[in-house]
Amino acid sequence: MLTLFAFLGLISVLVTIHEFGHYWVARRCGVKVLRFALGFGKPIWLRRFGQDQTEFAICILPLGGYVRMLDEREAPVEPHEVHRAFNRRPVWMRMLVVLAGPFANFLLAILIYSGMLLVGMADFQPRLGSVLPSTPAAQAGFQGGDRILTMNGTDILSWEDFRLRLFGAALGDERVELEVLTTGGTHATRVLDFSARQEKIDVALVDRLGLIPEFRSTVVGKEPKGAALKAGLKEGDRILSINGLPVADGGVLIDRIQHAAGQLITLEVRRQGQVLTLQATPDTVQENGQRIGKLGVSLGWDAEATRKQAMVLQLGPWQALQHAMVRTRITASLSLQMLGKMLTGRVGVENLGGPGSVAKVSGEAAAIGWVPYLLTIAFVSIGLGVLNLLPVPMLDGGHFMYYVAELIKGSPVSVRAQEIGQYVGVAVLLMLMSIALYNDVQRLFLHA
Repeated sequence: MLTLFAFLGLISVLVTIHEFGHYWVARRCGVKVLRFALGFGKPIWLRRFGQDQTEFAICILPLGGYVRMLDEREAPVEPHEVHRAFNRRPVWMRMLVVLAGPFANFLLAILIYSGMLLVGMADFQPRLGSVLPSTPAAQAGFQGGDRILTMNGTDILSWEDFRLRLFGAALGDERVELEVLTTGGTHATRVLDFSARQEKIDVALVDRLGLIPEFRSTVVGKEPKGAALKAGLKEGDRILSINGLPVADGGVLIDRIQHAAGQLITLEVRRQGQVLTLQATPDTVQENGQRIGKLGVSLGWDAEATRKQAMVLQLGPWQALQHAMVRTRITASLSLQMLGKMLTGRVGVENLGGPGSVAKVSGEAAAIGWVPYLLTIAFVSIGLGVLNLLPVPMLDGGHFMYYVAELIKGSPVSVRAQEIGQYVGVAVLLMLMSIALYNDVQRLFLHA
């Protein structure tokens, strides 16, 4: 029930903000708005307000919403109101109206991030724990205990800030210089050159680079699977040793498992105060042309390490706004670049998520507290804004594309061309939805 209400709350907020963007700009551009609706289908609540008696409705199907404007292409318009029809407005006004929805989503994210940074946002220090050997990080000279200070001259404020910018650099095939403070108190420069190697972009990117944060522990996270599930590992287990050799942190654990592909290993595990001995054979997978071992566990939180590395990032009003705008821009850019990289195969389509994934994440965030839930709303809001800006007919970006064509050719795009565009748009959206729903099924059921 928590997941259901969290998901419905998230969707309601995002759709309301998106449609209000269209509504507010349309009204400012002199367009008569007939209906502002949350959801689709038959209204379950409807009221009329204002001089124009605009209908405000909540409909039975909650996944979406719309703003219906006066338009001669949809129904006859009284002669005295023709000047208020959407299709009669100058093309630049129509462009503003269709862009207003996605940009309202971006504005919501900026406001949430700004507010969090003003009151103080919980995060972790950008300090490394272990650096896995034979990884790009080790080759670049990173060492355990390095604290990341800057990336290409930009201050790194927290671990999340570092991770987000690193993803952006990898997607952009950039060369990055990182200034670090070593455990010896000296400043050093480390270089990661993504232009020289084609990194696969997914959630495991930072691990593959060999950059393990200091707060990552040897505690088993949620949903052990594969070899871990067969061995009897459970969420909350702390792995103490492998083949009798202690594992100090998550980085050492990952390294030992990767080097034990297909080999029987003995795990010493602490579970609820008892020490157990389990045996497992890590699965063998191919990654970057090498055979590595996968145990099938995520690393959970270690209370002591978390307290040690936790920090509160709090900024002044102007700094908070600047940082929020940068974070929103980077996140939007990452979303757009990931969609583009999917077409080239650089990013796997398994990274696409649908309503099921959003519901799962929003439910988990709400279970932790308001702060993670609001941050989830901000993140999904950015994704919704990016999705609607895609130049796909039926989406806001597709309509914007038509208006650009109208500016260039001096007349509206023909009805026939728009019909063809509608068919293409439906096909593209159905394809994306099918992939996202398939991924949802894989994540929520087959991997449970």
